[in-house]
Amino acid sequence: MNNTFYPTIIIGAGQAGLAIAHYLHKDNRDFIILEKDQVASGWINRYDCLKLITPNPFNYMPGAAIETAEKFPAKEDVVKFLQNYASAFMDRIFEGTKVNTVSKPEKHFIIETNKGNFECRNLIVSSGYYATPFIPPLAYGLSRDVVQMHSLHYRNLGSFPDRKLNIAVIGSANSGISIAKELSTKHNVSLFEGNLKRFPRKLLGIDIFWWFKLIGIFKIGRHSRLGKKMSNKLMFVGDATYGLYPKALSKKHGFDLFARLTKCEGNLLTDSEGRKVNVDGIVWATGFRTNYHKFIQLDIFGDKNSVIHDRGVTSIENLYFMGLKWQYNINSFLLFGVGRDAEYIYNYMVQKNTFDTPKKQNEILIS
Repeated sequence: MNNTFYPTIIIGAGQAGLAIAHYLHKDNRDFIILEKDQVASGWINRYDCLKLITPNPFNYMPGAAIETAEKFPAKEDVVKFLQNYASAFMDRIFEGTKVNTVSKPEKHFIIETNKGNFECRNLIVSSGYYATPFIPPLAYGLSRDVVQMHSLHYRNLGSFPDRKLNIAVIGSANSGISIAKELSTKHNVSLFEGNLKRFPRKLLGIDIFWWFKLIGIFKIGRHSRLGKKMSNKLMFVGDATYGLYPKALSKKHGFDLFARLTKCEGNLLTDSEGRKVNVDGIVWATGFRTNYHKFIQLDIFGDKNSVIHDRGVTSIENLYFMGLKWQYNINSFLLFGVGRDAEYIYNYMVQKNTFDTPKKQNEILIS
């Protein structure tokens, strides 16, 4: 089988992949990006009313920042920003190229895709921490009559039939609350809460992110004593809410508030306090799971298929990751955090001289 060789290959053209590509491109390194869909597809495919939880000017990447008059950029602002960011090296991005397997039989990585096989010396996986939608097993108890979807597949009010329905939103993080607010303008909505860390949006009139920056939260490494405590308690930025308190919002927007969902039976949902509600539809805002273990055939996984790494560097020579939760600290998978991790990975590669290879771009190898 013929393998097309490139010294460095990045899997995924989201913010993490584009950030490391920025450093490679800046130093005229030879690389390509394999993207199963299109640039910024992780944002394009989300619900329309999505807005960032981070205020400007915390929305930037190496060499560029989101320019918008809005304090919290909308989904379309992020998509436009990332597409413009990628334009500098768009010829290096192979869109519509889905990676099926990654292996390393000998010195180089072999990447099998729907558009042929590739080979590389350096492999950077940045295919997204939020890859596979998670729906809890209790959903199997639902009637087939219930229209249900994960928040990944919800777009707007048009996602449900054009009549008034009883809809439950399961999960009260940022996505769940945003979707519940929108659906409540047309439907009877029940929001089922989860166990989350909730922060105020402002303290003394100043946005909480400025306070985080002031006290050094964004500098706390995952291996420090405090970092270990924070990560062990699941105090992730993306898993917390800011200024979103379900009880107050339910009164303001007219949706009903329930405790944690414990049972689904037919059209009837029951929460942990024994309260029940009949529903016609459900949006599962219940998060995601990683899927690296499904296509990477290498011994780098620990408990619950988590990637074993140190700041994105794995025990497999020349295999790196970008965009992991707590890759280095609490903001590693946010726009303004990926740049620091990308710079670290790139400098690590330079110090190891991993770019020193005699093979040329597009050389065809026979294996």
